[in-house]
Amino acid sequence: MSGKKSFFSRDKIAILNTYKKIPLEISHGEGVYLISEDGKRYLDFFSGLAVNALGYNHPKIITAINQQISKYNHLS
Repeated sequence: MSGKKSFFSRDKIAILNTYKKIPLEISHGEGVYLISEDGKRYLDFFSGLAVNALGYNHPKIITAINQQISKYNHLS
């Protein structure tokens, strides 16, 4: 990584270690798959904690988010 710290080395410094993390450097998501930095595809079975389970980069979701974010992104 030529001088650039990995996600995991930065994470150890900044984030409280409250649970075990899967040691994957994720590049991006496509549909129901996560793609690692080395190009390997992983089927994502997890929705996360307090997050949506909408998959990754679906065109209709991206369009809806872009339309909404151009108006406002949060109201109390």
